[in-house]
Amino acid sequence: MSKFLVGKSLLGRSITSTHPQLMHSRESVGAEDLDKVTGFFREIRGNIETASSNVQLFLVQNSKDSSPEYFQSIVSSITNEIFTLTNQGDSNDKLLGIHVMDGLVEFELEHSSNALKITRLSNYITQLLETEDIELMKLATSVLGKLVRFEGSVSAEIVDSEIRETFGWLKDNTDEYKKQAAVLVLRSLAINAPSQFYVHVFDFFRTIWSALIASKVETRECAADSLRAALELTATRKGRSRLQWIDNIVWQEAIRILKRQQSSDQLHGALLAVRELIGSAKELMNSRVKEVANNV
Repeated sequence: MSKFLVGKSLLGRSITSTHPQLMHSRESVGAEDLDKVTGFFREIRGNIETASSNVQLFLVQNSKDSSPEYFQSIVSSITNEIFTLTNQGDSNDKLLGIHVMDGLVEFELEHSSNALKITRLSNYITQLLETEDIELMKLATSVLGKLVRFEGSVSAEIVDSEIRETFGWLKDNTDEYKKQAAVLVLRSLAINAPSQFYVHVFDFFRTIWSALIASKVETRECAADSLRAALELTATRKGRSRLQWIDNIVWQEAIRILKRQQSSDQLHGALLAVRELIGSAKELMNSRVKEVANNV
């Protein structure tokens, strides 16, 4: 599997279209290649939902009997189009851009062409996470999950950097949309990079409560999805520490909130956590369901 160079953290400093790194991220491509890609993008604009599969098909067709230089030019031209869509376009353009990115990554995962530039796509995902559109966030973090599947130290560095950055967002940031982005990223990493994520799972259980009791119901529900992914991951690991972490951090905080009958937001978050515990830690919860019922 190919190894790629990594840029800075996806959730790090905000990148705008005037940032030098992005202003100079468009590559020079031949006029013929540009015309071919421009025509292709005109065709797929009418059906965004199938853009990912159409990009993969387009890349397969253009990779046959082509020199590495020619194919790299095609990929660079597509990446330039993604830059325009995600940095200068409207919501539909951004949606198309993320679907095209998905197609690029899927193609590279299957064919290992060495043409994909992960750093540039990482920067584009950063831009897409700076939004209030939850569906766009979900699509962007889905592509992030596929990016970290590439083998090697690069993937591990991305995962470690993103986890630490998202923990910071959950601890220090009151922006609900950033909290949503953080828990979506964490869920994607737990599913797609389980070994690297497990190293941080203890801190995850402590930090996730910031989003579980957030003021927006969408944030709490996204946090519950992230908690489920982490609990399912820990269920595959042996050792008593797993249940101790869940008991001492997740369960104890949930029952504390329920007993104190705190705000409706916090009660909802606590019940979401209990729901996930019942689904993924039955050996811990079998004797505690009655206690939950007595405090609701």
